[in-house]
Amino acid sequence: AKIHYDSLPLLNVGFTVAHFNCYVNSFYNPTSTYITMTTKADKMKGTNPRPSLDRKRSVTVLNHQELPDYSTERFYLLSELEINAHSTRFLDHMEEEAFPTHVILYLLWKPGMALDLFQKQLAVCVEKVHDKWASDKAKIATQTDEQKDTGDAPKVDKDGDKDENEESESTGHLYLVVDKGGPYSDTKLSAEKLAKDTAMDSALREKIEGITVGVSSDARAAPGLEACHDAIASGARERRPVGYSARRSNIGIVTWSSDDLLGYSDDPNLKEKLLETDAVENVKQCRVMAEWFAHGNLMSFARRAQDRWNDKFGSFYNPSNNQFDQVDIR
Repeated sequence: AKIHYDSLPLLNVGFTVAHFNCYVNSFYNPTSTYITMTTKADKMKGTNPRPSLDRKRSVTVLNHQELPDYSTERFYLLSELEINAHSTRFLDHMEEEAFPTHVILYLLWKPGMALDLFQKQLAVCVEKVHDKWASDKAKIATQTDEQKDTGDAPKVDKDGDKDENEESESTGHLYLVVDKGGPYSDTKLSAEKLAKDTAMDSALREKIEGITVGVSSDARAAPGLEACHDAIASGARERRPVGYSARRSNIGIVTWSSDDLLGYSDDPNLKEKLLETDAVENVKQCRVMAEWFAHGNLMSFARRAQDRWNDKFGSFYNPSNNQFDQVDIR
């Protein structure tokens, strides 16, 4: 097949290999779709917008990932998340503990809920996460000022690093994952609509770094929750040599309530709407993903979170022989 190079996305000078792979893989993926953000300057000049790494004029890539016709048992996923994730927090009853710097916001799109209603709930949850980060940062700033007034030094662990509660950033990093079950074709169309609307929302684009929507013909399957598990498991080999307390991922799971993790049924015959958690076979399922600002997909988000973990513990990895020094940090 002849390739017309004029149709390839035009990249800025100085793009990274990760950015190049993102564009090339998306271009050759027949299930990918470009959604280009047009600036006012483009409209005034009458020019066609071009994919760019500039945040003011960015291309959005919509991907579809078809999945096998069987699911993973839900309680297995939840147990793995409990063991390996940084933490699991619920927005319906906020706790005092600070949120981690990298968060996957996992939401269940309940059967029968209209798209516009779910989008409002989504926006509220995103705001709550960012408000929590702002509150955590303000609390840390207050504690730092008090330590300066009393002459106390910041707490450090035995490795010479600041205590985890002392760490702060201007803002956290948030990725959105949604699960929706129902009639496959209709559910997939709804997922595409949600991903596109989220990607085109200028406010949400600045507050989250991508979205993955899990679609399944059986509500017992949770392809979105499986994606969360894959992200948490990413980098496990790099974390394994250190002590158990530091072996967790740098990513935390945040959801509205525990019901989102347990699942929900639209069966009117069930008094309890919570699902059976057994795995299911002969199910149609896929994931719809939207990417922008060259952030990449959920696994790219997980890689960035792991890089931050490596900033503290990564010195134990020796790239020359692809091995780790045997250390134990308690």
